[in-house]
Amino acid sequence: MKALENLVHVTQRIGGRSPGWVQGAGGNSSFKSGNGVLIIKPSGARMSDMQDLAHFAEVDIEKFLDRLGQAKKNMDESLYAHALQSSNLSHQRNIRPSMETGFHAVLPKQWVLHFHSLVAILMGWEHSKNPKKVEQWLTRHWEEAHQIIGLCSPGLELTFEVQKHNSATLFVLKNHGVILQGNDESCLDRWESIEDRFCVDWKYDKLSEGMKNINSEVLWREKWALKAIPMKYYFPDMAVFAQKIEPLLEKQKDQEFLLKKDAWVTNPGLGEIWLATQILYSINSQLSELPGDMISKIQGLPTEKHRVSTQK
Repeated sequence: MKALENLVHVTQRIGGRSPGWVQGAGGNSSFKSGNGVLIIKPSGARMSDMQDLAHFAEVDIEKFLDRLGQAKKNMDESLYAHALQSSNLSHQRNIRPSMETGFHAVLPKQWVLHFHSLVAILMGWEHSKNPKKVEQWLTRHWEEAHQIIGLCSPGLELTFEVQKHNSATLFVLKNHGVILQGNDESCLDRWESIEDRFCVDWKYDKLSEGMKNINSEVLWREKWALKAIPMKYYFPDMAVFAQKIEPLLEKQKDQEFLLKKDAWVTNPGLGEIWLATQILYSINSQLSELPGDMISKIQGLPTEKHRVSTQK
């Protein structure tokens, strides 16, 4: 099926936009096959490494949604983790579905794409300052329904917040990223155009310059990686992997840090998370962070603990 082949291509395309779209093993993509199976990027895998369909996980949608309903009754994260495990059709291949399988399953469109776009994080920040302006702008430039999602922890909580607005084809997630859904992969092209327009209209010229060099992470690193910054928690993966990132940092003056030079070799995925943080801080030092209670909650999620153990 050509659509399934396109899933591989689109996943690699998103994965190639680091750190502007993805960092480390973050982000996920899925396709509903029509026979009750959700084909989705697995937990702990880099999107750029998804070379063929054998690398994707498969989920029994009906079974997962049934278990998800049980988890919803008490917002029980352990039941959510069990829903992922019990509906996994790929366990014999030792592949575990993305911890964000929830919103992929509840959204009705065949394609769902999620990634940690730096532009989306800035868009969420601008919405917090001037909701009416951003809403009007999105209505003008995104022809279909859109939804701005406030602070949510990944997984179960985000799933049910997204489900409330499942007719939207664009979700901007504050301090997190973006979700797109559509009947084909053209939703990604439309989002790319929206990013370009946003950077122009909101005067984020520095980010726009970096986004144009879509295939060269080296250029991002040369521009921002040598600048010391405070420890900032702008998006969930920084909270999830903070304890693994800290040993890779060198403390500078005034509680500012630089990534050690050898970190790009020892753990490039964590380096990308730190680089994304550096870019956001460089562009907007006033950008809001995740609150402390949400950081603790995210770090304690069973599904996120699994991601920490499998981070490459």
